[in-house]
Amino acid sequence: MKSAAKGWWGLASGLGLACLLTSPGHAVLGAEADAVGSDEAPKVEVTRSSKASKSDTSLKGLIAMGICFTAVTLGIGIGMLAIWTEYRKRRDLIDMIHKERMAALDKGIELPEIPASLLRESSSQVNAGPSSPTKGLKAGLIWLFTGISVTAFFFIEGGMLAGRWHGPNPALGGIPISIGLVNLLCYWVERRTRKV
Repeated sequence: MKSAAKGWWGLASGLGLACLLTSPGHAVLGAEADAVGSDEAPKVEVTRSSKASKSDTSLKGLIAMGICFTAVTLGIGIGMLAIWTEYRKRRDLIDMIHKERMAALDKGIELPEIPASLLRESSSQVNAGPSSPTKGLKAGLIWLFTGISVTAFFFIEGGMLAGRWHGPNPALGGIPISIGLVNLLCYWVERRTRKV
């Protein structure tokens, strides 16, 4: 288990280092790495204003990379933790029922029934009651207006400069908009089938 964890950490840190060395703000690192084998040191002239802006850019890049790495690591970790806890809960329940049935066999008592929750795929299906008639409408409207807001924000934040778009791409808001439209379509279809 520890070797797998070291492998993941080594892969992640290697990717992080590769991103650092190949990022535009670290072009000097690449030049220094190339000059290590040569006799001459690289000649880099940096003025004070460009040096300050370069360090600001590299700091922003490091923070952005750290946030992305943390988000991916925590997202995968939380998902794996949820799957593992569900598995442990189900395994413990099966073990308990098995011991109960074995004790009943030893005593010659009639075997208890197997709970219906074990025959289903997950415990979320057991606890799920009838779905709300407005569930799809609510989710669809939330996704739709989130997408519209993201599109509006990116459109206001960016702008056209010399015939090219600069800033975040407003088309990224199309993803939540399309998810919202699909939810609204499913709500409309379910509502029509309930009437029939």
